[in-house]
Amino acid sequence: KGKTLYIKQKPSSLAHETVLCELFQQLHGSCCNKLVKRACYSKFGVKFPVELSCCEDLFVNVCLASEKIRIRYLNKAFYHYDQNINQNSIIHSYDIESFLHVDEILYRLLQHTINSQSFSHIHMILLFRLAYKHLLLGSSYLYSFRNNYEALKSNLSRLPVSMLSRLTLWIAFYISPYLAHKIYIFRFKL
Repeated sequence: KGKTLYIKQKPSSLAHETVLCELFQQLHGSCCNKLVKRACYSKFGVKFPVELSCCEDLFVNVCLASEKIRIRYLNKAFYHYDQNINQNSIIHSYDIESFLHVDEILYRLLQHTINSQSFSHIHMILLFRLAYKHLLLGSSYLYSFRNNYEALKSNLSRLPVSMLSRLTLWIAFYISPYLAHKIYIFRFKL
């Protein structure tokens, strides 16, 4: 038998901007650990996008959090997730390139779906997700890396990511994206 691990999904604040950003980090973007009134889906026209094969829950929750709905936190585990039970899950068959494709679609969908103020709160996080996957993939993605992610360069100190991720991005911008690729590959294999 495996270990049981309890992971709290408590946002650091119930402010919409905080929840929006944290859905991409410490909060799991899944719908299974959230209670949402059905009326919210109807009122704001939020639907699961057919374009996404994964991360559709994240899309829905970001769309909801971008609206002025009431957000609360319940300090109780109502959902228990067994990570090992379904090895045939689509998530187990994805590779980095597939996740990159999903993140590109997610970026475009959110850019065109949520209001511009909400998008501005998560824009750098979305760019980081794309940049990270480009650095992992390497090869042809590295040639235009600096041009594609110029906006991240000026926001490195404010990115809500680990210090090591910030340092690796700094290396990609100021030394070499090829060296940053090697660092990410090494970290990814750990």
